[in-house]
Amino acid sequence: MAENIELEQETASVMAFALRTAGDINPYYWDVPQDFKRPAMYFPQPEIDTGGDTLGTYASEYAWYINVFADTTEEAHGIARRVLTALKRAKNYVPLLNEDGEATGKKLRLKDPGLKRGDVGVAQLTIEWTSRRSYADDEPPKVNITHILFSKKEESPDGE
Repeated sequence: MAENIELEQETASVMAFALRTAGDINPYYWDVPQDFKRPAMYFPQPEIDTGGDTLGTYASEYAWYINVFADTTEEAHGIARRVLTALKRAKNYVPLLNEDGEATGKKLRLKDPGLKRGDVGVAQLTIEWTSRRSYADDEPPKVNITHILFSKKEESPDGE
């Protein structure tokens, strides 16, 4: 991928977990081209709702609707189910990555993931989490997704 895309640490960590678990899959971000290759995993921008948390922090509620495309609905569902099962086996924890795409030793706790059938050849994973940040913090850490793509087959889904 020639494009240099940086994502927030939590979003990039969820994406890396999903791609590494899904196996040999074509990732797409924000837009899917007309001639995309299947099987594919499409990562649109997550929906984010915010609210107060404590006197010094605010909470961002993330909802990410990740579509899996394949030649058949059953194949798409199977790929998405593999990611969902890996998340449950990891007790809904995803290893957080640093800016180089390496595990930091910290983990992000997700809410229970969901899976539903979409159109023909499509399954949709729903991944949700709450991110808490100090009002005084600068921007959250970023991860260059190029590191995720080049290393997606080198690490196990649980980051170990």
